[in-house]
Amino acid sequence: MFDRKNRKSGNEKNRKQGTSIKELSDYARSLVGDDAHPSANLITESYIAELRNADKQQGRWRRIYYQCRGFVLVASAAITVFTAINLHGSLVFVFRLTTLVLSALVTVVTGLLELFQVNNRWRIYRQLRTTLGELGWQSGIHGAAASSASSLTNLGNGLIRAMRVFEAHYISQVAIADSGGAEEAKTTEEAKTRARPKPDSTEGSHIKDG
Repeated sequence: MFDRKNRKSGNEKNRKQGTSIKELSDYARSLVGDDAHPSANLITESYIAELRNADKQQGRWRRIYYQCRGFVLVASAAITVFTAINLHGSLVFVFRLTTLVLSALVTVVTGLLELFQVNNRWRIYRQLRTTLGELGWQSGIHGAAASSASSLTNLGNGLIRAMRVFEAHYISQVAIADSGGAEEAKTTEEAKTRARPKPDSTEGSHIKDG
């Protein structure tokens, strides 16, 4: 009985968490008509794929981060307790061995968190998930008074900008830390250049004509 209730509450929780993604996916697909250009399907399917991947990755890295940090906290507390206990006889060796193993595991887990930049990965994927979600909702708000083609164009342009910003953040916060920073300045500057929006060509032509 209790297992059934737990499964039911878990299924309801999963449905609530996936509602926004499902609604955004349905809205993006609704912008594509039956006689739409193939590029329209490319834009919508790319948006949906990036949205789902960002949501999956931010959930994955968040879970890894909290599991590892929780283990480090519990193991550190256990080490403190074992060290403070005064024992005699055969238990001394057991407690010392346990303390040694826990200390080694804490060091390894902490090092892996830093090596793989787990916290940074979680943060940048969460930012991408939020940005893509807001992009879809904003497109839906403005699309109420605009055509499907205009909303689809705004969605595509927003997706390009969001992925450029994500790439810049990933390179500057994760890739550089993994590589050791040999070409840190050059790579960061290239990432920032790609993330900047390109100037409008029509604006440049007006300036030249003036």
